[in-house]
Amino acid sequence: MTETVVASVMSANAFVSLVEGRINEQGMSYLEAITDVCEKTGLEFENVSKLMTPTMRKLLAAEATSLNLLKRTGSRLPI
Repeated sequence: MTETVVASVMSANAFVSLVEGRINEQGMSYLEAITDVCEKTGLEFENVSKLMTPTMRKLLAAEATSLNLLKRTGSRLPI
């Protein structure tokens, strides 16, 4: 898929396709790929949440948690 998709009419499928293409082809993380797609297409970061699939949300949250960008949820035993 080309990057000439106009950001104002980008569908969720087109967005997911662009992000996953970068992850598979260039070895980017989800956070890097989403940022790159937004920069290249002119898509506002505020609109990304509307275009993400539930699976992509989970993968992005797991990545952010591993990078300590999100707090870990669930119970942890004190050491």
